[in-house]
Amino acid sequence: MHMNNLIPVSDSFNYNGQTYYTIGNYVDIYEISSIAFGPNTIDIKSFSIPSNIKHVILLDEFNQEIPKDYFPNTVTTITINNISKPLAIGSLSNIKNVYLNDGFNHPIESGILPTTIQKLFLSSNLNCKLFSSNSIPDSRPLEIFYSEPFNHSFFNNLKNNNIKLVKQ
Repeated sequence: MHMNNLIPVSDSFNYNGQTYYTIGNYVDIYEISSIAFGPNTIDIKSFSIPSNIKHVILLDEFNQEIPKDYFPNTVTTITINNISKPLAIGSLSNIKNVYLNDGFNHPIESGILPTTIQKLFLSSNLNCKLFSSNSIPDSRPLEIFYSEPFNHSFFNNLKNNNIKLVKQ
């Protein structure tokens, strides 16, 4: 372990088979593959995510704006909880798998979901009114995973043949 590789980590937890670390005590950033940002983490604009990080969680009350093209190509999955600031267009670029969990309540405008997205996981309590007819990029096939009682009728009405709805 090299001292220059250490970042402060306050906690760790398991989610979907991955161990995530939140900012606080120190861990070697190059020995982990998952990281979580919460309301009291470092300023992400001054933190470059290294290429070994594959999974990111934005925890409840995460309160920073994510810059456009912030995530490197190596981050494939992001889980978004009840964050306090809306996502900006281009802030999720390069992400392949997006989880929108309970409490997420910001509109999904055109350009927020990246054209690289392959799988979209929706909480059963997510308000489908957050989506508009142009929220979903139509550039590639997209699997949308949902569980009851989610109202998936909105997605059935989209004129996008690349969408496959999958009940979990």
